[in-house]
Amino acid sequence: MKSPNLTALIAILLILPLTALAQNAEKELFAKQQAMLNECNKIAKAVPCAIGVGDEDDLTTAQRKAKRDAIYELAQSIRAFVIFAATDSSFIKNTTSQELSQVIGKIRIDELVLVNSANTRIEYAVITNEINGKRVYRALAQIVIDRQLYAEAQEAIAKAQKEVAFAAQNISNQKQIIKPASSAEVEIPKTDYKRIATKTANSLLDIAKIMEKGL
Repeated sequence: MKSPNLTALIAILLILPLTALAQNAEKELFAKQQAMLNECNKIAKAVPCAIGVGDEDDLTTAQRKAKRDAIYELAQSIRAFVIFAATDSSFIKNTTSQELSQVIGKIRIDELVLVNSANTRIEYAVITNEINGKRVYRALAQIVIDRQLYAEAQEAIAKAQKEVAFAAQNISNQKQIIKPASSAEVEIPKTDYKRIATKTANSLLDIAKIMEKGL
């Protein structure tokens, strides 16, 4: 029996680690994508945000596609925020809600997003296309209407999560261990929620007034 070709064996041994690394990169990217979506979904009611995805052969093109996708999704997020805030005074301060309802038709949301959106995260990895098996770049783009307010919402969630975990640790009369709530389970506390949402509404009002003057 002939011994295996040494060159072929070396090639296989080199490919295996690279394949494992590629698979790990895919899993890591998918985990990041889900985490970004979870966080964005929680914060979007107070600060509009969106995630865009782009799959392309070229990384630059994938990133551009992801940004375009994110811009479209952010416009939808802002529309939902404006409609909700303008029709529910318990969501934000009443005076702000009334003013927002008066200018809702004057806000050109698509233009607003193009001019005022800000990137918060850009991620990418090489993945395998599920349909044709081709290796492509997948880029993720997260954009928000106000980076500072988004950071405030993140801090509010982190603070709430610490408080929940601390409370769980101090329950001494429980026979079983209380599992602290994960970041995916903790929402923005109501007081912070209304405060941040009101700031967002006021920011949109300021932008709408500037845009109206430019007509």
